[in-house]
Amino acid sequence: MENIAGIQFTINDEPDWLYNIEFVSNDDCFEANSNDVEGDLIGIMFSFNGCTLAPSDELVYFGSIIYELSSNAEYGAGIELDFSNIIVSGEGGNSMLFEGGNGIVTVGGM
Repeated sequence: MENIAGIQFTINDEPDWLYNIEFVSNDDCFEANSNDVEGDLIGIMFSFNGCTLAPSDELVYFGSIIYELSSNAEYGAGIELDFSNIIVSGEGGNSMLFEGGNGIVTVGGM
């Protein structure tokens, strides 16, 4: 298995109540960036220094996405997150097989 050199993905939230603020790498050796494009978050993570992530069959925490919640969000409602357009590249720039998962954010109080 080849080490992972870069990751790009899209996350769609439905209803569109989450606004991307920042995508932060969990590893100081990687750069992470994101944009909110037509309501979808597009994220990318890579290294200028040739750092890589080791392949794993386990879940890997590689970064955090910081969102702002819309004032239109309804208490108790669920916001579906659809993780798609996943591109993972190895050290040689080759595309790698990758599996992502969808999720739900439940709007609630503390």
